[in-house]
Amino acid sequence: MRLDVTCLKCASVKYYVKTVVLPEKNKVLKLHFGTYYLKVCAECGFVEIYAAEIVDKDKEKVQNEIPNPEV
Repeated sequence: MRLDVTCLKCASVKYYVKTVVLPEKNKVLKLHFGTYYLKVCAECGFVEIYAAEIVDKDKEKVQNEIPNPEV
């Protein structure tokens, strides 16, 4: 998952990302804190929320697919 796509509301490419920690319900511990990325459009203020563990997992997958040049 990439965060560098256009705004869904105004199609702007200008945005900034903030990291937040929010409480979540968990079956075992009853309270768990999850990390999320808030992608805020710099033009209209529209906010998209992404789970950090999914975004980071996809980033690792992409980095592993890039071949390293042999030295």
